[in-house]
Amino acid sequence: MPFMQSKEKTLHYDLRPLSSPEDVLFIHGNLSSNKWWEPTMVELKAQWEEDETLTGSLAAMEWLGCGKSRGPITVETLQMKELAKDYIQFCHTAGLKNVHLVGHSTGGLIALYCLLLEPGLFEKALLLDPVGAKGIQFGQEMYDAFSQMKADREFCASVMAGTIRGVQPEDPQFQALVDDAFQVQEEIWHGVPDALKQVDLYQHLKDIPHPVMVLHGEFDTLLPMAESQALAKGLPSGQFKKLKGQGHSTNMENPGLLAQEIIDFFF
Repeated sequence: MPFMQSKEKTLHYDLRPLSSPEDVLFIHGNLSSNKWWEPTMVELKAQWEEDETLTGSLAAMEWLGCGKSRGPITVETLQMKELAKDYIQFCHTAGLKNVHLVGHSTGGLIALYCLLLEPGLFEKALLLDPVGAKGIQFGQEMYDAFSQMKADREFCASVMAGTIRGVQPEDPQFQALVDDAFQVQEEIWHGVPDALKQVDLYQHLKDIPHPVMVLHGEFDTLLPMAESQALAKGLPSGQFKKLKGQGHSTNMENPGLLAQEIIDFFF
């Protein structure tokens, strides 16, 4: 099981060499893990299984406190900028170059910080139902909900089911996602909402020249489509596309569709 040691952090990653025309790095959302990208990676491999000329890698890493990644968590280490630094270090450690980024939900913000911090390392980014450039201002009711999710796996599962359109709650794949969410480090539950309150990237969007595609599910009830549209509009080379029939998590709802969007935009 591969890990990257980063100071006191132990960050779990999935690296699949010679499986893509160019390097692609996937960044998951809050309370998630690399499992959220497995169906899309399988679809991409199927698209290219006859191609013997592939030179790139498909890669995913679980950010601090999520999945199998562990380490001391402070207010500072959960800032989106700091999480982005871990992904940049991973790219250098794994030898990834001219990287295409795919970020889902909170992972979309992390991807944007990656583009800002080391622009020469990255080529393009595809953001799937991302948190908007001004973050999220959670009310007390959401903090209470996160506390209940932390304490009650059944409640955690019911909330997560609302983020994947058409999910079958008894599906073993979904239950594995719930297990990963329920087992995040304790500081994640309120620490990430706190960090998202402090985000305001709008003034920096003009400094991101990379081509960025912002996708947003037609039936996403978790994050407002208007924020994704505003994000795309604020980027010099941003594009927006509504995914018809999809919810917040096309990576789980229709991974074949997402794989095709990735191929069409990156390659």
